[in-house]
Parts: sequence; structure tokens; C-alpha cells
Amino acid sequence: MIFLYIANFLTVLIFLSYGRIINSFLFPGNKKEQITANDIISGIIYLSFIGIFINFFFPLSLIINNFIFFLGIIFLFFNFYKKVSIPNTLRICLIISSISFLIMIFENSNRPDAGLYHLPFISILNEHKIILGISNVHFRFGHTSIVQYTSAIFNNSLFYDKGITIPISIIIATIFLYFYQNFRKKNNNFFLVFFFLIVSFITLKVSRYDDIGNDSIGHLFYFLTVSYFLICFYKKKFKYENFFLLFLFSLFTFANKIFLILSIVFPFFFIIWTKKFHFILDKRNLILFFFISIFLLKNVLISSCIIYPLKISCFKNLSWSSVDKNTHSSPEYRSLAGKVHAKAWVDYKDRKVSFEEYNHNFNWIKTWSETHLKYLFKKLIPLYILIIFLTFHFLYHEKKNSKTKKNITQFIKSKYLALIVSIFGSIYWFLNFPIYRYGYSLFVSGTIILIAFLINKYFTDNNKKKINIFKKILIIFFIFVIGKNITKIQKYHNIDYVDKPWPKIYAFDKENIKQKNIELLKFKDLRIYSPVYRLCMYSPSPCTNFKEIKKQIKIIKKFNYYLIIPKV
Repeated sequence: MIFLYIANFLTVLIFLSYGRIINSFLFPGNKKEQITANDIISGIIYLSFIGIFINFFFPLSLIINNFIFFLGIIFLFFNFYKKVSIPNTLRICLIISSISFLIMIFENSNRPDAGLYHLPFISILNEHKIILGISNVHFRFGHTSIVQYTSAIFNNSLFYDKGITIPISIIIATIFLYFYQNFRKKNNNFFLVFFFLIVSFITLKVSRYDDIGNDSIGHLFYFLTVSYFLICFYKKKFKYENFFLLFLFSLFTFANKIFLILSIVFPFFFIIWTKKFHFILDKRNLILFFFISIFLLKNVLISSCIIYPLKISCFKNLSWSSVDKNTHSSPEYRSLAGKVHAKAWVDYKDRKVSFEEYNHNFNWIKTWSETHLKYLFKKLIPLYILIIFLTFHFLYHEKKNSKTKKNITQFIKSKYLALIVSIFGSIYWFLNFPIYRYGYSLFVSGTIILIAFLINKYFTDNNKKKINIFKKILIIFFIFVIGKNITKIQKYHNIDYVDKPWPKIYAFDKENIKQKNIELLKFKDLRIYSPVYRLCMYSPSPCTNFKEIKKQIKIIKKFNYYLIIPKV
């Protein structure tokens, strides 16, 4: 348990080190001694894209990851040499590592998705450089998240493969701290309500390690992007640094969850409304262009598509393309299958109906409303209760706004844009992939922005009393979550399993025993495996639960790169 805590603390320091040193290089005029959550978030993003770039040429092996880790330690000394406030740094790192420790101790990985493709893809990254057409081994490898690269980097000689479990909980803890810090600073009604509801939602709904996958990380970064966009316009922070970070956050949101591509809208409107068109020509944008390029190139190399499984973005003439092929990874089939399964196909009784018929003319609405809609309302009940509480609180305890609020045109525009993007995204989500985990940041942020806007419009900013009340409510939520985690420790500390008390990554059982895979195919030194049980988990790679690929693919090697090519 002590080692797990130390590992969390060191990981936070590494993220902080890369974020601070790269930001100092990019923005030399920013010489703040105080460390913020933004420094750590930036480090997470930089390291993730560095991981993608390295994997074009090398596996993210122990040697590479050790170099990245110890280089981060060296950067840390440079940061302290530049008179970073050590007490402030230690306080923030201890808070984040403590929250992360409580989130991940004695936990399972996100199941079944972690066992199906998160962990198997991380294993591929640790064992192999990029494999062209790897989506033909398992279609889900075609739409993995950038956070798998973040995780793979922390399989090093200090943490070993257990280290891949740390970054996810660090991301959650850091973004939580970011929102809580902003909640404490704001005395404007809009931001007071906005951050209070966001912090409450994250605390109650995004604080279980085994419930956190690629979707949750993407949604957290969507919340982050929206909030940073709004803060920039409220404070009139129109420096290049703000544009760069906004673009960086939105890009990472998209790279985690392709469905949240609308987040890219925010930096473009930042330029348009501020009329800072010279930002476009800044040479530092080459870094952003580089990040976008390697991410999209990676997508094409592993799936033949810029955005898999969107057929229009696929290159049919690439040898590893599965477009118009009769394979499990066909983009046409996977796009349609994804839609109908999100619309509760598995709960539909008449299986004689084809996917196309079920998806046509809202034939899915009845089945979906009986299952996914009920689940959605269940998940959102705490948020609705808080909104009702806020409404009555302001109606009965606060003065109505008798004066016209100061008209900050750009800030008002930014709120409208954030609301419109969230509403438009929610409509697209409902029509195409209406499952809660795919789109909750869109309708949750839209709801919160609308409520915060109305309260800010009709009530005065007399906030000292309100902040204290809201703080007390948040403290109750924190105590509840901490209490659950302490109960978890008491419940499981006597139960033995492999790598206790780290999250389980090796098997879909209580013992977490490393499983042996079945060899499906072999070509030179590349072996493709299938699990003994239905989930690969973290095991020798590549691993897939689609055994039929044995007859569907062939493997060749060109220029020292493996290509997985569909035969049918």
C-alpha cells in the first residue's frame, strides 16, 4: 500500500515535470512560482502525444519508458532550480496522489472494455512498435483512446506493468482538483453554480476506478475545455498561451473520444471573437499541427481510416483496409452495428429484423426508452436534485437582480456557443449513439450552463454566504466518497490476489492470476493470441477474442513493419 501511494506521488511529479518544463519553453514570459493543476494536465497531454510519436519507431518498452521517467526526474530539478514554490508543489502533488490512491486501491479495471481492448492494446504498445492494420485483429483497436499511450508509458522498471493503472486515476484526481480550485475562486453566480454542479457530478458519478474507461476521460476533458473557454472570455485572458492551452485541451478531448470532435470548435471561435488572427501564424502552432498529424496518421496506419469506423474517412486502396471486405472489422458493418447496439438492439425481441430496419424511422425508440432512457435518468437523478435545490435556494434566500448586469458581450457569446455546441452534440448523440456513456458530458454540460446562466441573470452576486453553503454540501459529498473508499479498504484488505492492492489487470476473476493465451497465428516473431477465457486483459499481445480472424487475415512484413491484411 505504501509503494502504491509512492508510485502515485512519483507519477504526479513526472506529469508536473514535463508540463512545467515544456510550458516554460513555450511561454517564457510566464514565470509563476505557484504550481497549478494546469501544469499537470499539460504534462499528461504532452507525454501522451510523445508516446504516440515514439511508437511509430519503437515499442513503449521498459528501456524507452525508463528513459522517459528519469528524464522527467531531471526536468524536475530544473523546475525547482527556477524557484518553483516547493511547499505549494508538495501540497498539490500530495492532494492529487492521495485522491488517486483512494480511487484505485483494491479495484478492478474497467470491465469488460478494459479486458476487451484497453489493456490488450496497452500490451501491444509495450511489446511492439506500430502494427499496420491491427484493427483487423480486433476492430476495437481501431478506435482506442490516446490515454492507452499515457498508460503504456508507465510500464517501467520501477512500477513494472502495474504502473499502467496509475495515469487514469491521476487524470481524474487532477481534473477534480482543477474544478474545485476554480469553484473556490469564483464569486460570480454563473461560475459559482457551474463549478459547484460540475464538481458535484464528478464526485458522485466519476469517482469509481472500475467504472472509468476511455469515455469518462474524454468527458472529463470536454468539461475542462468548456470551462477553460468560458473562463478566458470572462477574465478577458486573450493571450496566445490561453489559445494554445484551449486548443491542446480540445485536441486531447477529441483524441480520447472521437465522438467529442465538436470540442475543436472552441479554439476556432476564440480566434474569431477575439480577432487575434495573428495567433494563427505563431510558429508554436507547429506543435499543435504535429500532435494532430501524428494522431490522425496513427489512426490511418492501424485502421486505414482517419476516424474509424467512419467509411468516408477511410482509404480503400491501402492493403490493410477492410472497407467493403467481409470481415468483423469492416467499417460499414461496425458503424451500423455500433448504432443499433447503442439503441438497445440486444433488448429487442424480434431478431428477424435486420440492423438496417431496426435503425430506420425510429423503430428503436420503444426498446431504447424502456432500457437506456431509464438508465440515463437514474444516472442523472443526483444532478436534477441539486438543480432543484439550487432553484429553491435562490428563490427563497437570495435577492432578485434589480439592476442590469454588466454586459460583457464576448463572455455572453461564449456561454451561448458552449450551450449551442452541447445541445447540437446531444441531438447528434440521440440520433446516432444514444447510450449514456457515449455522450453524457454533452447534455450534462448543456444543462449546467443553462441553469447557471438563468441564475446569474435573475439573481444578484452576493456570494459569501452561498459559497459557504455550497462548500458544506461538497464536503458532505467528499466525506461520502472517502467513506466508501475506506469501507472498501476494510472489506478487501484481507483478500489476497496477484499484485494486491493494485487494480486487477491480468484476469477477469478475484485472484487476478496471469492467464495463458492460445496461439492463433504465427508469422516470424509475431504471434497473435486468443484468451483462454473471453477477455484478453493484460497478457501477451496482440490478443483478440475474435478467433475467426485466423481465416480472415494474413500477415506480411515490409520495411521492418508488420502489416495485418484482410484476405476476404
